[in-house]
Amino acid sequence: MFNRVSSLSLCGIVAVLFSVPTESFAQSTFVSIPKALQGYYTLEMVNASSLSPIQNTSPTNSADDILLYVTGYGELCTKNKNSGAVDLLASAPSLQGDEFGNVRWDVPSLDLSLSLNINQIPFAGFDLLSNSGSAFGKLTGSAPTFDNGSCGSPPFNTSSSNTLFNLAESTYPTFFPSSSFSYNQIGSGYDVFRHYPSTDTYLAIRDEVVYARGGDFGDKFIVVGEVDDLIDNINTMLVPNRLPTFYQGTYLLELTEAQPFSPLAEGTTLNFVVTKTGQLCVGELALSFPVISNNTAIWSNSNGNFRYTVDLTRDDDPDTVEANIATGEFLFQSIGGTTYGLFTGDKTSLATECSGAQGTDPDLSNINTLFSTIEQKYPTVFPAGPQTYNQKLDGYTFRYYFDSQVFVLVKGGVVYLNGGEFGNNEEPVPYGTLTNILSLLTSSTLTPTVPTSSRGTYAMSFSSSTLFSPFRDGTAALVILDALGNLCLDGVPLGKPIARQSSPNLAIWENANLGLSFGLDLSTLSPTEMSLSVGSTNGIAFSTLSGDRTSLQSTCGGNVVTDITLANQLFALAEQYYANLFPASSLSFSQSNGIIILRHYPSTDMTIYVEGETVSVTGGSYGSTRVTVGQLSALIAQITADNTPAAPIYDLKITGTGEVIALSTSIRQTVDIKKNGVELPDSSDTSLLAAFVRTSFAGTLPKIDSISISSIVNTSTQLVFNAAVSNSTTIGSTTTTRSYNLVYTFSKR
Repeated sequence: MFNRVSSLSLCGIVAVLFSVPTESFAQSTFVSIPKALQGYYTLEMVNASSLSPIQNTSPTNSADDILLYVTGYGELCTKNKNSGAVDLLASAPSLQGDEFGNVRWDVPSLDLSLSLNINQIPFAGFDLLSNSGSAFGKLTGSAPTFDNGSCGSPPFNTSSSNTLFNLAESTYPTFFPSSSFSYNQIGSGYDVFRHYPSTDTYLAIRDEVVYARGGDFGDKFIVVGEVDDLIDNINTMLVPNRLPTFYQGTYLLELTEAQPFSPLAEGTTLNFVVTKTGQLCVGELALSFPVISNNTAIWSNSNGNFRYTVDLTRDDDPDTVEANIATGEFLFQSIGGTTYGLFTGDKTSLATECSGAQGTDPDLSNINTLFSTIEQKYPTVFPAGPQTYNQKLDGYTFRYYFDSQVFVLVKGGVVYLNGGEFGNNEEPVPYGTLTNILSLLTSSTLTPTVPTSSRGTYAMSFSSSTLFSPFRDGTAALVILDALGNLCLDGVPLGKPIARQSSPNLAIWENANLGLSFGLDLSTLSPTEMSLSVGSTNGIAFSTLSGDRTSLQSTCGGNVVTDITLANQLFALAEQYYANLFPASSLSFSQSNGIIILRHYPSTDMTIYVEGETVSVTGGSYGSTRVTVGQLSALIAQITADNTPAAPIYDLKITGTGEVIALSTSIRQTVDIKKNGVELPDSSDTSLLAAFVRTSFAGTLPKIDSISISSIVNTSTQLVFNAAVSNSTTIGSTTTTRSYNLVYTFSKR
C-alpha cells in the first residue's frame, strides 16, 4: 500500500506500480475499450483528498507526470520515462453498472483503484479510489495518443474472432442479431465474447472453442463448435433448431436390433425428451442441439462417443402424420456413424422439460447452493466454467469441473467426491451430509476461548487417514498450544482459532498456504491429551492428529525449550538397550546450551542431540552431520515397547460342581472347562478376581447375585483360587436357583 507523503514523485509512484506482480490481480469481466480512449496518457493528479497517497502535481513539472497506457482489450499499463518500456499493471478491469458505465481496475496490494467512464468521450479523466471505494482524487489530461498494441500478454486473435462473430450474426440473426449494443468483450475465463441484449444471448470463445448461452440456448454455456471449423462452415454450428412441433415431448423407448458391439444391451429402456428448442435429453443425460441436414437431425455426445439420429421425413397425409406423432424412432450410433441399434417406442406425454426424463432431486435447491458456494469459496478446486453444469446419472446429481478434473456428486442427501486431487476411485467417496456441509460453508465465525490449562507441547501422530489425506498413519508431529490459543504445527504458526455458529465448541485453526484446517473439540478437552481433526480448508476430512502433552513449554515459534526430564529418559534407554553405540560412563553426561540437550560418548565418538521434540545423532555410521532419527516422545515409547517383555500366557482350567433347583427338583452338575491362552488376572484385589469370574459366566447365566473368592494361592507358575457363585431367577410362579463351587487354576506356559 502507498504510504501518504506530502510530496511523492509521480515517477516514484510509477516505479512502485512496476513492482506489483501481475499474478496478484483478480480476473473479472470487462468491456472492450472504445478506440477514442485507447493509447498513451500523460496525466496530472488534481483534487487530491487529505487521505490520498498521491498529492496534487504541477502541470509545469513534467517529471511528475503519470504515464499510463490503455489497450483495446482492457489492459492498463505504465510507461517508464527513461527507458520507454511499457509494463502491465492490471489486465482485468471490472464493469461497473451497465455496459455503458465505468470500468474499474483494482490493485489490491496497493489498495488503489482507477475508474474510467468509457461512455464519456472526449476523455474526462481517471478517478483514483481506494479498493473500498473512497475517493482520492482525479488523474486528468488530454486524449490519449492512439495505439492498438498490447502491454501484457498478446491479445486474442481479433481477426478470427471477428470473422466468426460476423458469420454467426449473418447466418443466425435470430439468435445473434448484430447491433451497436453487441461488441467484443473480454471476461474471466474467456478470450472474447459478445452479448446480444435483444435475445439475451452470449457467444463466447475460449481456447479456440466456441460457446453459447442464454435465450434458446438455455442458462448454461454449451459448446457449439470450434473457431476454425465454424469459420470454414458456419452452418455446422450447433444452434437450437426449430424441429416440427410434433417431435416435441417425452418418449419411452426400447433398444432393439442391438449389435454385438453396442454399449447398451438389447431391451434397454430409456426416456427420451425433445424440448421446445430442439434439445434432446436421454435418460439422465442432456445432449446439445441437433445438426440438421438432408431431413436428418443428429444429436451428438462426444464424451460418450455416441449420437442419436432421427429421420425428419414425414408423410403429408394428416392421418399418417397424426399416427406417427405417438411413436418415436431414434437410430443409436457411434460418433463415426457405426450403428449400435434402434430405439423405438411410444410418446408418453407432451412434456418438453428435461426434468421429465431425469427426475427432480428433492434437494436440488440445496445442491445448487452447494455448487455455487464451493465454486465461489474454492475456485481453484471447483472452477466454474461453461462446461460445468448440473448432470444426473445413477441417481447422482453432479457437476464435473474440467479444469481440475473433479466430480462433486450428491445422492440421498450425501455429498461424494472423486477425481483430481481426491483420487480416481472406482466409486465416488462419501464426504458428509449435504446439510452439514452447507452449514459449515455458510455459517458465520465466532472467537472461541481455549482454556489456558491446555497450553503446552504435545507429541502427536496422525491416524484414521482417509483416501484424501496427505498424511500417512503414524506420521509424527510436534504441536504447541500457547496461552493465547495460538497453535504451531512442527514450527509452522497457525495463529488463533475461529469457531462457527453451527459448532461453537469446535475451535478451528486454518492455514491457507498449506490448505489445512485443524479442529479441537473444546467440550472434550483433557489436561494432558489432545486430539485434533485434520482436513483441508475446503472442508475435506483428512485424518486425526492425537497425542500426549510432554511439557508445559508453550512458546509458539522461536527457540524451543527442550524437556530435560524426557531427554534424560531417552539417554538412559539408549545406554541400556544400545550400549554398543551409546555406552554409559562417567565421561558421558547431559550438556545443554539452553535449547539443545546432548550427550557425547567418547569411546564410540557418537552424540545424541535433543532439540524440542527432535532427536538427531552424529558419529559412527551416521557420519559427521546430524541425522534426525525421530521425535523424542515417540522414540521413548517405541524403545520401551520394543524392549518390554511380553506378558506371560496362561492356560485356565475351571473345575467343580454346580446345583440347579427348580420345581422342587435338584439337578447336580459337574464343571470341567479348559481355556487356553488367557491373560493372568490381578490377584492382589479379590474384586478383580470376582470380575474375571463374572466375565467367564457371560452368556451362561442371565445374572449373578453373588460371587465369593477364597483360598488364593499365587506362585511364579500358577494362580489358584476358589469361587462360589449363585443366582436365582423367577418366571411366573417358578423360581430357579443356581449355585456353583469352583476352582480356577491358571498355569503358566
